[in-house]
Amino acid sequence: MITVPVQKLAFTKAPVSEVICATVFNVAVLEERGVIHEILSTLSKEYPISDNVPAVPEEELMGFTLQNSMDYNKTGFVLYRFISEDQRWLVQFQQNYFSLHWIREDNEVVGEYPGFSEIYNRFETLFNLVQTKVHETSPHINFQSLIKSYTLHYQDRIYWRQYTDVSPDELSNFKFPIFHTPSGEARPNNVFSKYSVPCSEINGYSIININTGTAPNQEQMFIVENKMKGKLHNADMQSWFRIAHELQVDFFQNFFTQEVLDSWK
Repeated sequence: MITVPVQKLAFTKAPVSEVICATVFNVAVLEERGVIHEILSTLSKEYPISDNVPAVPEEELMGFTLQNSMDYNKTGFVLYRFISEDQRWLVQFQQNYFSLHWIREDNEVVGEYPGFSEIYNRFETLFNLVQTKVHETSPHINFQSLIKSYTLHYQDRIYWRQYTDVSPDELSNFKFPIFHTPSGEARPNNVFSKYSVPCSEINGYSIININTGTAPNQEQMFIVENKMKGKLHNADMQSWFRIAHELQVDFFQNFFTQEVLDSWK
């Protein structure tokens, strides 16, 4: 297995809540000869908690439009979810897709993030298992040619009132709308924003979500997500994820103020 070297974490208190690595296929390759059930049987010991939910659509940037496509001939009707005993790790499978998630719940301490290297290496192990099982059941298939795209998705969830009582925009360098009223500036206390950003470096795009929400303990959350999706024609999977991760780090460091970043070191 090719591994990514373990990197020193620059922000040991960063509020990373979820990291997702995923592969999307252009056909229902995991339906072939029941290969998906072979994979799930192999994973059941490491991920003993399981459930099924409806299959998820694929979100794609088509020109200037974000579209959700739900082709049941590719996706099937079921998304299989398997969770590790400590509930830190989740794997998901449907006929044209699989993903690995590292998860930190809102009620858990910030600082448990294991780093990108550990997450990616675990995903690569999963990827190699899928590739092996596909080759065992269908040796004629060119596995690499069936890969449509990769995904690297980060989510940060911040209790923003721990930093300011004014507005969550004080945590970031992002420009939020401000009303100038006779009594002074009126600034947002709730945010619901979504942006698509073409990105040639990954031969794909980024979907950035900036929102607020309420945690189970009723505290206000500032939620920042960056979902990068694409595939390089002349580079391997490891290279794509390395580039995507570098862009994720750059986005993180430029989005939040230096004062906030310093508090996470």
